[in-house]
Amino acid sequence: MLCSATPTFHDRRSLLLIGVAVLVSSSLVSLSHGVSSSCHHHPSSTSFQGLRRQILEGANGTLVLAAERTRRPDPLNNFNIYTDGWNVTNSHYIASVGFSAVPFIVIAIVWFVFLGLFLICSCLCCCCCGCGRRNYGYSRVCYTLSLIFLLLFTVAAVIGSTMLYTGQKEFYGSVEKTFMYIVNQATTVLGKLTSLWDSIQSAKDIQLDGNNLFPPQFRGNIDHFNKMIKMSNITYPDRVANQTIRYLTGVLNPVRLVLNVIAGVMLAIAFLGLLFSFCGLRVLVYLLVIIGWILVTATILLSAVFLVFHNVVADTCTAMDQWVHDPAAESALSQLLPCLDAKTIGDTLDITKKMTSTAVDMTNAYNVNVSNHDHFPPNVPFYHNQSGPLVPLLCNPLDEHRNPRPCAPNEILLANASQIYKGFVCQVNAEGICITQGRLTQASYDQMMGAINVAFTLDHYGPFLASIADCSFVRDTFRDITTKNCPGLTITSQWIYAGLASLSGAVMFSLIFWLIFVRERRHRSHTKKSMVQMNKI
Repeated sequence: MLCSATPTFHDRRSLLLIGVAVLVSSSLVSLSHGVSSSCHHHPSSTSFQGLRRQILEGANGTLVLAAERTRRPDPLNNFNIYTDGWNVTNSHYIASVGFSAVPFIVIAIVWFVFLGLFLICSCLCCCCCGCGRRNYGYSRVCYTLSLIFLLLFTVAAVIGSTMLYTGQKEFYGSVEKTFMYIVNQATTVLGKLTSLWDSIQSAKDIQLDGNNLFPPQFRGNIDHFNKMIKMSNITYPDRVANQTIRYLTGVLNPVRLVLNVIAGVMLAIAFLGLLFSFCGLRVLVYLLVIIGWILVTATILLSAVFLVFHNVVADTCTAMDQWVHDPAAESALSQLLPCLDAKTIGDTLDITKKMTSTAVDMTNAYNVNVSNHDHFPPNVPFYHNQSGPLVPLLCNPLDEHRNPRPCAPNEILLANASQIYKGFVCQVNAEGICITQGRLTQASYDQMMGAINVAFTLDHYGPFLASIADCSFVRDTFRDITTKNCPGLTITSQWIYAGLASLSGAVMFSLIFWLIFVRERRHRSHTKKSMVQMNKI
């Protein structure tokens, strides 16, 4: 019997105990990662505020992000605990987060090697010792337990498949929601920056009656301002929006398809194995065991990949939350963002304020000295036969110290200037002289509106530009993502790897109990036939 392809009763009992032990150990591995993720990731809760500040200072004085969550063995540093926190540019972080998938990889290797050796030894014993010359032993306990466990693991496969399908569906929705939020934010940024950029570019060419609105030295400031915009790299939202759509369709859709196929195929194998086992179709069961042997290995490895992905997502969400609360500190995340220093931001605001004040002052000067002046000689270039009510002056939103100031009662707001000044436009003849009451020609009105639009745009979008440059806008965006999107991303990515682990574990043990149940069913049938023959004798 040493060469028998099937184990004795004691061997079967040992096989059952080993199966249960491996099931418990694999479940504990999955559970430990799930509990670790859920315990470490609560970036938006109020109670986390006290614990969140448990951030360490690195050796170079930088802020260590997600320090507690990223404490993992580092295979590149003799498996010492990694302590440098979240940093996707650090090879030690990548190695440590990748090492978190080692338990699943070990299980996949052990499963593949041991079951492969078992199948090879079974075939060799069957060929060498003969499959038909056996001593049939039948145990009701083993038969009943194998049937119960077979049904339980089939149900577990259904649960794992459902978890995987639901997890990938919800994860795709969370990713899509997050990406669309980023695209909307990028679109908002682009709209404001485009308006600001166009206004700044057109400011250099604005003229009033053939004279440049801005003096030469100020036009140099405009060139300096445009260089600052390019240096700040604030046009990146355009690339973010385009890459988001491309990644969403080019990466997530194939991943969804793969996960759905895995869920369907593994569930089908579980049900077919159960059906073939009940029917006693040994050849088909053995064929499914070989197919399942390979698929389970691949699914376990895929679980390892998604575990790493889940850890990266959770680490990133925690790092973003901590950076939001302390963006001024030097950290791995601040090094990746194009944030400008305080001096550059101050220079940016100073230039926008100077341009706003200059545009308003020059427009008011034109109104006082030209539009509201009634005693020009007929041949003077500024003469347009001005008449009627005086053109009101613009409200300069800034005083001589570039601080906000209230408007005087007789001043008009920049936002209303276009509509109000339209009522002071006169009809002109071929020589450009007013033939109706009015103080502005259409040409001077259009040129004046160019200056007013520059002043309004800079006054309205100047602080917004500074918020982009100093990453205030990015900080607000990260805060929204960590509070609204990160919980869903973390939970659903955990569902995916947990579903893969549960599904692969359920099918793994289903394969074992297919073999046990088919053997016990055949021995049970042979025992009944032997008893019938003995009764006849």
